[in-house]
This record gives sequence, C-alpha cells and structure tokens, in this order.
Amino acid sequence: MKKIVGVSLSLGVFILSGCADRELEKKGEEEKKEEVSLLVEVKYPSVEIIKVERVALEPEISLTGTIITKDEITIASEVTGTVQKVLRKEGDSVAEGKPIMHLESHTNLLNASYSSAVVALKNAKKSFYLAQKSAEQSLKDADLQIKNAKLSLNSAKIAYDRLKDSEDFQKSSNAAAKEGSDKTLEIAEKNLEISQKSLKDILEMTTQTNIGYADSMSNSVSSSLIAFRGYLDFVDTLIGASEFRKNDNDSFEVYLAGASGNLIQDIQVDWRVLANDLDMLDSEFIKVSKKVYNEEDKNVLLPLLSNTLEKAVVLNGVLRDVESMLNKSISSVSFSEDRISALKKEVRSAQSSLEGTISSLKALRQSLVDFEIQSAQQISAAELAIALRESEVLAKKSENLVVQNSEGVGIVAIDSDLVAAKNAYLNAENAVEFAESQKVSVSIQGDLAIQSALAQVDAAQSLLDQAALSLSKLTISSGINGTVSKILAFAGDTVSPGTPLLIISDYSELKLI
Repeated sequence: MKKIVGVSLSLGVFILSGCADRELEKKGEEEKKEEVSLLVEVKYPSVEIIKVERVALEPEISLTGTIITKDEITIASEVTGTVQKVLRKEGDSVAEGKPIMHLESHTNLLNASYSSAVVALKNAKKSFYLAQKSAEQSLKDADLQIKNAKLSLNSAKIAYDRLKDSEDFQKSSNAAAKEGSDKTLEIAEKNLEISQKSLKDILEMTTQTNIGYADSMSNSVSSSLIAFRGYLDFVDTLIGASEFRKNDNDSFEVYLAGASGNLIQDIQVDWRVLANDLDMLDSEFIKVSKKVYNEEDKNVLLPLLSNTLEKAVVLNGVLRDVESMLNKSISSVSFSEDRISALKKEVRSAQSSLEGTISSLKALRQSLVDFEIQSAQQISAAELAIALRESEVLAKKSENLVVQNSEGVGIVAIDSDLVAAKNAYLNAENAVEFAESQKVSVSIQGDLAIQSALAQVDAAQSLLDQAALSLSKLTISSGINGTVSKILAFAGDTVSPGTPLLIISDYSELKLI
C-alpha cells in the first residue's frame, strides 16, 4: 500500500516538473519574439527646429454702457417767431458762430424798432452838432462883446485923457460927448441884438432836444414792450399760465407744484395781471405813436415811459419768483435735471437783459429831468441878459438925447466934464469885466448843452444796439464747433423763447461710461 502511494507521488512530481519546464520554455520564446518585434517596428519621428518669436495679443472686450460726446448743446429760440429756413441738415458739420437757421418775426415790430432807433440816433447826433455850433457861436459873440467893451474902454480913456490935456476942450467937449454917446448907444444895441439871438438859439436847441427825447422815449417804450412780450411768452411756456394741467401725471407743472404749489399759482396770478397791464400800456402807446414827433409829444410820452419802467420792475419780480420755483422743482422723466438747469440759465439771461432795460429807462428819465432843469436855467439867464441889455439901451438913448439937446447950449465946466469922463472910463472898465464874466457863463452853459446832447447820443446808441441785438436773435448760430445731431424745428414752425431748435454735438472725443 505504501509503495503504490510513493510511486504515484514521484510520478506526479515528475509530470509536474516536466510541465513546468515546458511552460517556461514557451514563455521565454514568446518574450524573445516580442523583443525582436519591438526592435523591428519602432520608428523615430523627424524633428523641426524653429525660432521662437514674441507677438502681441489684442483681446476683444465687449462692454455695455453709454457713449458721451465731448460737448453737446441745445440751441433754443430767444424770440417769438416762425422758422423761415434751416441752413443745415442732420449730420452736417458746423463752425462756432456760423448761421444755421433763420427766423422771422410774427410782426414787423423788430425791424420798425431798429429803424426808429436809427432815426433817433441820427436826430441825437444832429442835436449834438447844433449844440456844438451854438456853443461855438455863443463864445464868438461873447468874444465880440469883450472886444466892443474894450474898444469902449479905450475910447473912454482917450476922451478922458483929451479932456485933461487939451487946451481946446471948451470948443470940442459937446462934439466929443456926442460922438461918445452915439458909440455907446450903438454898442448897447449890438449887445441887445446878441442877447436876443442867444435866447432864440437856446429855444431852438431846447425844441430840437425835446423832439429827440420824444423819439428816444418812443423807441424805449416800443422796444421794451417787445422784450416784455417775449419774457411773458417764456413764462407762459414754462408754467402753463393759461391753464394749470392737473390731469397730466408727468407734466412739468405737477412736479413744480409738488415742491412749490403756492408759488406757481402766485406766478400765474402775477402773469395774468401783468399781461393785462401790458395790453393797456400797448393800447395807450399806439394812440400816441407816430413817425415824426413834436415838442409837445414829450409830455405825453413821459408818463408812458414811467409806466413802462414800473412794469419792468414788476416783471423782474416775476422772473425772480420763477427762478425760485425752478430751484425748488423736482425732476421727472420728461423734465430732467439738465432741462431744469437749462431753464434756470434762460431765466438768469432774461433777468440780466431786463435789468439792462431798467437801467436804460431810468437813465433816459433822469437825463430828461436834468435837461429840463438846465434848459430852464439857460432860458432864465438869457431872458435876464435881454432885460439888462434893454435897460442899458434905454439908458444910453436917454443919455444920447441929453447930449443932443445940450449941443450949443453953452460951455460945460472943465471940472464937471472931467468927472463925467472919469465916470465913463470906470463904467467902461466895469463893462469889460461884465463881458468877460458873461463869456465864462456862456462857456459853462455851452458845455452843459453839449453834455446833454452827448448823453442823448449815448442813449440813442444804446437803444440802437438793443434793437440790433433783438433783430440779430432772428439768426440762429452755432455756439460750438461740431455736428448737427438733431433738428427739432423746421421751416414754418412757430417758436417762442425757450423753444429748442437744434442740438449740436462735438464728436471729436467720445467717452464710454
């Protein structure tokens, strides 16, 4: 039993050992085949050598935002009128100060006001020229009076010396007295004629100056009424003075009322009262307005000038209330902060222009008052001079009559004639001093007249400049160098002060926010 088992084990070990050897041999052969296969199939790739270069990468970035131009302005009308012609189209380039639109006024008042101002300036310059000529003539007349007085003084001195030195005085005294009396009477009559001419010149100059003042007052009232209408149109456009629109939830008035409801209602009340007052003032002015004025028209136009000044002060108060209302206003979708700021700027511009009108009206009224005082003084002085000259002529005629009646009566005592000759000599000296003082007075009066006439020229020039400025507002020009980005008003459209006309944009620089 044990032997069998032992043989079996040995055989099994042998079998197993033989199998293992074969497996090892087989595995070794396969590995050798794989090594041979690898040595045959592996191929190395070719290598290309290139130079590395540095390049710039530009990344593409996408952003969402708002593009803002370097500058952009909205040009609005400063007057009431109709668009006559648009000179540029959207996309056109424009230069600063170049015309881009023409307006025409609803009425011909602007042209009429400018024409009247031209006539007024011409008349004022004419009055200034007449004042200069009158002053020059008055000085010449004064110099002539001084010359005559000095001649009389020389004659009196000669006569006095003759009486003292001549042995034939008794024979020639009556003839010398007659000659001297005739000469002094001639001088007195000449002086009276000069004084009368001086008064005539003063009255003529006063008449021409008063006519010039009538023209100036008419032009001032006319141009002021035109300007006042424009300001009221602006206020009406801004606050809707004709009707307060409560149903529009996004209207500018609602937002204004939200901050200052009482103030906007007060402005509307003041606007209506002032509009009625201007209608009445306009009607009164139409009744007296004419192309050619006379001296009496000055007294009719003076109350209208004062009334115009009062309305200007009231209107200035309304504009101050409007500015206060804008300061308290609330912006909305339709009316942004930029729009409110633009309106504030327009209000301040209107206030500045109105204050200039008030100053001009006050200056004109004060100039008229000063002229009336100076004119009254000049006329009074001239009338007094005439009265003195008339008295002097009457006295000289009486003296001449006495001399004529005394001729041949007898021989006058030497002592008595010497006293008379000395008195005549002293009187002649006094006459020279009086003539010289008159020249000083005439010079002062002439300077006052010239200054008054020059003030009239300045006032007329100011009115002409104002009328030209109002007329120039019918031509709309660009305020910057840029491009017409939007046209808001077209030919035939009616516009009022504050109405946007065009938008000018400067695309030279853009900013992305």
